[in-house]
Parts: sequence; structure tokens; C-alpha cells
Amino acid sequence: MIIKDSGTYGGTTIKLLAHAGFQIKTRNKVVYIDLEEHGKTSEKADLILVTHSHPDHSDLSKIKMVCKKDTIVIAPTDCVSKISGNIKTLKPGEETTVIGISIKAIDADNHPIVTTFI
Repeated sequence: MIIKDSGTYGGTTIKLLAHAGFQIKTRNKVVYIDLEEHGKTSEKADLILVTHSHPDHSDLSKIKMVCKKDTIVIAPTDCVSKISGNIKTLKPGEETTVIGISIKAIDADNHPIVTTFI
């Protein structure tokens, strides 16, 4: 699937924010992936996925701005010390389900420690 700006697919809305950042709205939940400084966010997050610690994928100020008290952040281990709150880690090959959404971490090619979620 190629997403140029935003669209709705089977009741799920996917919006490109900037670079690798996305907002996904599904089942009344807001999920952000790879927030960075130029992405325009409009809602608080239920779930934030961070693929790796590069600033263009894990802008701390943007993450703090969209977090609410019960927001869950899933990120690689090297991001834990930077991000506070309800943070979980996944290594490539691991899976979890949070807020009714299944998440699986897989290897990616950007960097040896990059994790991509599907």
C-alpha cells in the first residue's frame, strides 16, 4: 500500500505526518509511529510506536506532547532511558497485543538496531 497523504481503509484512517511519521486511527484509538519534529499531530495518543532512536523517528518533545496518562509507548531498548511513562520494549521477532492491537517487531535495514512494527 502506498500512502501519499492520508486515506481511510476499511474503517482505519492512516495519515502521513512527515518523513516516516504516521497517525493511525482505528477502533476509536489513536496510534502514532515514528514521531519527529515536523509532523503535525492533532490528538493525544493511545499508543506510540518508535522504530529506533534516530531523532527523525523519536522526537522526545513530540512524544511528550501527544502522551496522556495512559499512553503506551513501544520502543527499542536504547530508547527507554529517553522516554518516560508507560514504555515497553520489543526485540525483532517478539509480539505483543496492547489496546486490542497486535504488534510484531521485525528487523529493518536502516540501522542494525532498527525495529519495524507490523
